Amino acid sequence: MKTFYDLLRTFPEATFQELKHAYFDVLRIVHPDKGATDFEAFGQIQKAYETLKDSEKRKKYDLWLKEQKLREDDNFGIVDVFEWDTCQNEDESLEFIPCCRCCGDLYLIEKEDLDKIIDFAVFDCSSCSVKLKFLFMNLPNKILVLGDPGVGKTTFVNAVCNDRGKPVISTVGCNIEITEHSYAAGTPRETNEIIELWDVGGAFVHRRAAREVFMDDSCGVIYIHDLSNKKSEENLLQWANLLYESPQLDRKRQTNLLQPIAFAADFESNQHLPTLIVGSHFDLYPNRGQNDAKLAKLRLQSQTLAINVDCRNGLLPGSTERMQVNKFFDMVVDRSHSGKDANLGTYGSYHRRRRQI
Repeated sequence: MKTFYDLLRTFPEATFQELKHAYFDVLRIVHPDKGATDFEAFGQIQKAYETLKDSEKRKKYDLWLKEQKLREDDNFGIVDVFEWDTCQNEDESLEFIPCCRCCGDLYLIEKEDLDKIIDFAVFDCSSCSVKLKFLFMNLPNKILVLGDPGVGKTTFVNAVCNDRGKPVISTVGCNIEITEHSYAAGTPRETNEIIELWDVGGAFVHRRAAREVFMDDSCGVIYIHDLSNKKSEENLLQWANLLYESPQLDRKRQTNLLQPIAFAADFESNQHLPTLIVGSHFDLYPNRGQNDAKLAKLRLQSQTLAINVDCRNGLLPGSTERMQVNKFFDMVVDRSHSGKDANLGTYGSYHRRRRQI
């Protein structure tokens, strides 16, 4: 179990001065003024120091840790598991904690206990020997994969997930693949993050429905076009417009699906998500340059990267393409942690992910 002492990179026997030095050492790494973007980690560091610098709060916390250690070391009895969605509020969490499955009574959990949990904690049933393992649930980072039919979206997703041998079939609706990413690799902030790649079917007649059903809660977007098909490259502007335009405007156009989608004039001020533009079939057109004139509005946005790939050869570790993909994933995780513009439109509502209990 991770503790406040672990967050400050010190030990329970540390004096106040040692604790203070450790706090400022960590603060130099995680403080936003130093360029860090993981505001959740920064908040946890602040909470840990506020607790440990107060002698009375520290005594209560140390006693709580000893109780947790005893329960964790006790290998006897039944253990239930409860996953807490970190986006729901604390009062809601207490309401949704299940009762003991043996006796039906409540577990001994107070609201104050939630402030002390970093990754998990163990609690006793009030009437029997059953224990509850209370886990923080780290939400996956959802990334949309958009593009016309046949441009190689599924092949690229398989390459990212190291599943090149997986059969490629046409996507109907949406196909979801999950991969693991080492965020901030090689730094003190390195953590393992779950990445969800939502491969959305490219059929034109289904795009409006796909936007309403699949494009909510996203933290990033990958646009894929075929380098041997200039039309698919031009159509990326339509996909961007479909993602970012307002739902009200979307519904007004439901009866006119066959008309081309005009590119949003204010796209520069509305582009909020980290973006990766992928040109596929690079083996067929190795000397083709980027069409900057047609995709300038996409390529020149902040937090936008572009690569050309031959998906048949995969994304080799250490290659420029793999490094760009990893950099893009870091941007997505930063976006997810910061919660920036979380109330803007359907694409910024990833804090409304459903609970999993």
